[in-house]
Amino acid sequence: MNYQNVYNLIVKKAKNRVLEGYTETHHIIPKCLGGEDTEDNLVKLTAKEHFMCHKLLCEIYPEETKLWYALWLMAIGKQKTKIHPYKIGSREYETLRLRFIDKVKDTPKPEGFNQGREITWGTKIGKALKGKSKPKGFGEKVSKSNKGIIRNNKKICQYDLEGNLIQEWESGREAWRQLGIHYGSISSCCKGKTKTAGGYIWRFKD
Repeated sequence: MNYQNVYNLIVKKAKNRVLEGYTETHHIIPKCLGGEDTEDNLVKLTAKEHFMCHKLLCEIYPEETKLWYALWLMAIGKQKTKIHPYKIGSREYETLRLRFIDKVKDTPKPEGFNQGREITWGTKIGKALKGKSKPKGFGEKVSKSNKGIIRNNKKICQYDLEGNLIQEWESGREAWRQLGIHYGSISSCCKGKTKTAGGYIWRFKD
């Protein structure tokens, strides 16, 4: 397949139309390759087209690790936008995951990238309270709030929405570190309190 030709066709089609509803802005020449925030280098795409274009860019420039990081963030729903109107299947997830690891394993992470994790409100509060004395009874309240949350030695299984096994994890915290889905949400799903967490089904391993 000529990935560059397919990419050019998607961009050309998008430049000659007006989309209604949800769109995503795409840099035709990626910023990591010198592209700028100019009108002629920006195009409005559907979410599916945007994801496809990033997959094509990774094939066109396979050694550009920043493109692989960008694609992986899109695959796990950790783009700058909180809207994630598409889901990838378990096979595609596995393929992207393995290729992503292979491409970036020996390279430094780009600035601001933290394995797909976002800075949560808890992290911000923690920084704000650093060095300040804790109120009376704080430790007891934290202990109660954490009661029942998945512990490090509790293995869990991650499934797609069709019930296909994606991966087994050593713990909810490990899944949280790698995917950015808070372990409290994963725990609630494992206990049957919620149906999904982060767009996936989670269960304790038997």
